[in-house]
Amino acid sequence: MLEIEGILNIWYELVTAYHQINGFGGNIAEIYFYHVITKSMELNRISETEYQKKDIEKIHLIFYNIFDFFRKKFDCKLFINEKEFDLWFLEDNNTHRMHVKVIA
Repeated sequence: MLEIEGILNIWYELVTAYHQINGFGGNIAEIYFYHVITKSMELNRISETEYQKKDIEKIHLIFYNIFDFFRKKFDCKLFINEKEFDLWFLEDNNTHRMHVKVIA
């Protein structure tokens, strides 16, 4: 089960970026994947930095749903590591961190 604190941390980072007051870079939030990694994903990981493919897919789906909900609620655009957020995100292999730019 996901920790609510991790989801709220992500939401906070996005909201502050939306208002251009994010501590990382104004309208850019630095978001780490560990915010949504569950205990079972930790136990199933291959090595210190490698997770099971099924868990990576779950992580990306969680982030996709959060980002998609946010952009619809705030009527804004998101850019993940300088690429406009869209379905491509579900196929991405990144498992560490991302820079999320919010354009109101």
